[in-house]
Amino acid sequence: MENWFKKSPDGFIYFVKAPKVITHIKKFLGCKPEIDQLYALCKRGLSDKLSCILFQLPSSFHYSSEKLNLIIESLTRNFKTAVEFRHQIWCSKDAYDQLAKNNIIFCSVSHPTMPSDIIANTFVGCLRLHGNPKMFYSEYSHTDLMNLNASIVNKHLFEEVFIYFNNTASATGVLNALELSRLFKY
Repeated sequence: MENWFKKSPDGFIYFVKAPKVITHIKKFLGCKPEIDQLYALCKRGLSDKLSCILFQLPSSFHYSSEKLNLIIESLTRNFKTAVEFRHQIWCSKDAYDQLAKNNIIFCSVSHPTMPSDIIANTFVGCLRLHGNPKMFYSEYSHTDLMNLNASIVNKHLFEEVFIYFNNTASATGVLNALELSRLFKY
């Protein structure tokens, strides 16, 4: 990470995705030391170029108030942190509100099995576009990108927003990102 910091230009920022051992294998159980270490390593290595840390959970991780509390208790509040859920049962006012109270960003997704709503539970937004209807492959049309841009900009949903394309099995993710960057005037 220190090398990434040194090699990147001024103004460049990193958005770090947490390891699967935390999110998919242990599913936050007994992971507080690993999570604290991740935050410390990212802060030390990336310094002021660290923008946010993302914890993306698998679709098998279903909602419960105990799981929500486990996530909240495991994360450090003085970092920008986003959580991406892959099961629609997490799309609830309780989850949005509890995460917001603890300064945790609810990551909105474009995913075949998830609602397409953009959730603004904090002043920082995170959107991951995975391809829909075919994950990793589907291209977003010009109209899709215009609507996405309009919904974020016209509604003034966020003070800061991170948008990532993960429909990268071909060149579509790169092409979609370039097109959205031309449209996006925030």
